[in-house]
Amino acid sequence: MAAPEMFEVQKDIKSGKLRRAYLLFGEEQYLVHFFRNRLVKACMGKSIDELRGDMNFFRFSGKDVTVDAFSDAALTMPFFAERRMIVIEGAELFTRANDDLLNLLKNLPESTLIVFLEDKPDKRLTTFKEVSRIGLVEEFSLQSDERLTSFIVHRAQDAGLNITQAAVRTIMDDTGRDMFAIASEMDKLTAYCMDKNVIEKTDVDNLCHVTVQDRVFDMIGFLANRQQKEALKLYYDLLELREPPLKILALMAKQFRILIAVKDLMNHGMSSEQIGQKMEFKGRDAKAQAYVARKYETQAKQFSSEELKNALRDAAEYDRLFKSGGISDRMAVELLLIRYSGKED
Repeated sequence: MAAPEMFEVQKDIKSGKLRRAYLLFGEEQYLVHFFRNRLVKACMGKSIDELRGDMNFFRFSGKDVTVDAFSDAALTMPFFAERRMIVIEGAELFTRANDDLLNLLKNLPESTLIVFLEDKPDKRLTTFKEVSRIGLVEEFSLQSDERLTSFIVHRAQDAGLNITQAAVRTIMDDTGRDMFAIASEMDKLTAYCMDKNVIEKTDVDNLCHVTVQDRVFDMIGFLANRQQKEALKLYYDLLELREPPLKILALMAKQFRILIAVKDLMNHGMSSEQIGQKMEFKGRDAKAQAYVARKYETQAKQFSSEELKNALRDAAEYDRLFKSGGISDRMAVELLLIRYSGKED
């Protein structure tokens, strides 16, 4: 399989020809943060953590950040260095017209590199177009199977390991294809398989997602029955097992997506056998697929379509809040559990 084409920001980093401004955004926040870190390393020669207190590196985050907060730093020449760098995360500066930002971008010196991390910028804005003119705008959508496969294979190879195709597919299916969750699982698997030269499906089954996915399914069941105490206990049990909260959140989102689809198929009069085949549930035969479909049907009946869609939106929102520094990853899951147990305070 040919390697996927490089991202534009990846090409800049590889060539060493960095632009004055970057706007990184999109659904796949793992890549947004990954390339933020790569740009910092390429420009400053150190990681973000190593740059604390550096007179040529500035970092701002949150919706309260204004252009005034970083304009002086952006327009000032670097202190005994070739460049200075500014990273601005989750400020939502590209959601409405902003003359101050536009003027700053038009006067940005060659010695300054500024990186914006946004959620959903408005592509119609003049500021958006100005970043495109003087720098690079890159959107990171949810990744294709080809890219995710390449990501997993390279994570294994970096640890000196091979990985079977079955193991790759199992990891993708049961992490909800969330790259934060995939990275977490690969960290565990590479450590677990260090004494051998290959990661196999049995390793994934033994170490990672199977028990977690089953428990997340049960957790959604507790939500459906408004059993808040039981849902939270199950969550805290998973934390005791050192399962990453973001992985749990990704699996919950995946379950909600499945339930929405199942409920829609039920409303169209499909049988369990038809739903199982349509959804391509895991199973050796149609009977096994129908069995899995019936389990999802039972849960789907306990939610309204509106509840499921709201739950999926809230899962994405809590994930965004964590990645922008608004809440902890643990709280992101807790908020979702409390809200949909029917006992929100």
